Amino acid sequence: MEIRGLLALVTGATGFIGGRLAERLAAEEGVRVRALVRGA
Repeated sequence: MEIRGLLALVTGATGFIGGRLAERLAAEEGVRVRALVRGA
């Protein structure tokens, strides 16, 4: 399945795992990433 160009929603993107996932999706897989983060 080709995921390049799709849009992904990553929850917890300010955390360690979510941040690495968002970076990899964008840089290596060519996926547009939206991040859902909780306000302070």
